[in-house]
Amino acid sequence: GVGGGGGGDALGYTLEPGIPVPEVPQALSAEEGKKALNRVLRSVVTALLGIKGINKQPLFGMFRQPVSKTLVPDYNKFVAPEDELWLDKMINTAKGSRYSSVAQFRADINRICRNAEAYNSPGGGSQGGPEIAALAQSMVTETERILQQKQPLLAEAEAAMRQEPVSMPAPEPEMEGWVACEACNQWRKVSVAYQERVEREDIQFVCNMLPDLDCSVISEFGVAQD
Repeated sequence: GVGGGGGGDALGYTLEPGIPVPEVPQALSAEEGKKALNRVLRSVVTALLGIKGINKQPLFGMFRQPVSKTLVPDYNKFVAPEDELWLDKMINTAKGSRYSSVAQFRADINRICRNAEAYNSPGGGSQGGPEIAALAQSMVTETERILQQKQPLLAEAEAAMRQEPVSMPAPEPEMEGWVACEACNQWRKVSVAYQERVEREDIQFVCNMLPDLDCSVISEFGVAQD
């Protein structure tokens, strides 16, 4: 039978301990969310490849690499070259942070399954076998189970990707300037730029030119001497 490469066709399996997934950090930017999403999706494929069959070989190993056209010369009669896909290619997509959603990842797994069914179903390829189509379907089922386990991490990463880029507030001006009120003579602390403007334009500064301020507010900085 033909999957996406290699051998192994047992349907019985046991789940090997999965590789731990790095937790998604809090308060992700959209870019960080995409990287986190792809880290988790890559771990899903790694977990799939960690599942062993009764022969202790990776159960889904035949889907890991592209189908050899030397060994399976009629493969492209049933699967177009542009539709070919295999698990290592999905890992590389995740390594490059090119998955934008879980739905896109799920579509790729389903495509591997459709390809296996196209070649291995009755009336398909000369080297096909229905057990491979069944194995591909079980891979889809396992993928959904693993995705469900990782759903909280995936949801947080996708939520971060949907957010608008965070604009940083403008830095507060350094309040190291001083001006004296022409009416009450009290010193008021202002930005250096404000002080320079008052001096440059010879502005007759009074307290109520500043927000929430008038001459009745006692200055902690004292009174200007004439």
